[in-house]
Amino acid sequence: MELKEMKSKFIRQAVTSPVTKQAHALAQTPPQTTLTAFFCLCQEDDFARSLLYIEIPTYYTWSKQKQWVRRKQGRIIPGHDIKASNAISRAYIVHPNNSFYLRLLLHTVRGPTSFEDLRTFQGVLCSTYHEVCASHGLLKDDEHWQKTLQETSVSRVASQIRQLFAIMLTACEIEATIFAVGEIQTRYVQRLSSSNPTAK
Repeated sequence: MELKEMKSKFIRQAVTSPVTKQAHALAQTPPQTTLTAFFCLCQEDDFARSLLYIEIPTYYTWSKQKQWVRRKQGRIIPGHDIKASNAISRAYIVHPNNSFYLRLLLHTVRGPTSFEDLRTFQGVLCSTYHEVCASHGLLKDDEHWQKTLQETSVSRVASQIRQLFAIMLTACEIEATIFAVGEIQTRYVQRLSSSNPTAK
């Protein structure tokens, strides 16, 4: 069999394989996540448009149909046909890359209807989440890095905190003054050196 014919046969098999078809189908219609469902909710629900992503579980529950639905039990919110609970929501800690800036926006922007909407500031679509964070004034100083370390120090073991700290120093644009040695020793030295995950 000639090389050209073998190559054509391989391509035909790859394109028609069940795995390839499944991957193509997922790419065309990606599965619904709590975040994308939040975007859909904000397109249809006026009250949801007043909320941050992390506030949604207080007023809505995640259904088996992968949708946010209004809670049926809880205290009534005056002026709204909606109920609230004491549900605790959690935004997962991520490494300081584009996902970090996405997370920062989700803690700041109320009622976004899509990823594009989240990247839009005063009618201008920004190319990256970092850019739109800067437009919102969220990156005027390095306080967000301090908040990242503070949050991580109470929920991760020492090796993970050290890894995050190393990434922040080597891969992120951080002012050296915010991480003065004395300040690091005062705030995080015990957590950076401890092997006990519950150490404070």
